[in-house]
Amino acid sequence: NRAIDEARGLVAMLRAELPDTLAAVQLTGLEVGEAAEELGELGAEVGYGVRTAMGAARAATATTQSISLALRDQIVPQVQEKVLPVARQAFAERLQANAAEEEYTLPVVKKALVNSSYAMRAAAKVAKGARVAAYLRRVRRDLGPRPPRSPPPL
Repeated sequence: NRAIDEARGLVAMLRAELPDTLAAVQLTGLEVGEAAEELGELGAEVGYGVRTAMGAARAATATTQSISLALRDQIVPQVQEKVLPVARQAFAERLQANAAEEEYTLPVVKKALVNSSYAMRAAAKVAKGARVAAYLRRVRRDLGPRPPRSPPPL
């Protein structure tokens, strides 16, 4: 008799609790479905962003290549053909004019060599500074954006 009473109690409890439990399971299933749908949409948006970025990268690469080809095939030959002869002629004329104007004594030549030496050292320092600046730009780019600065202590 006791087992029958326990079975009746269990059946009564199941009748009371089962509809609410099934409703909760059904609601959870709907929520999981909505979450999966949102994840799918987000994945599509990320994919679109990646495809767009890749398209921009391809366009930038193509532009860089076309500029490089234009430099190689058109601009450099034009400079060699038109600018270099004029520059050579102007340089030769200036050298001839200088040769006619000054006497090249030992002190004049020595001064020119010293000045050239200073100029070469200065040019080397500028080139080294440019290399350092380029290196620092690459390091800065690799580090990413700067964190926001905190205000100075009062």
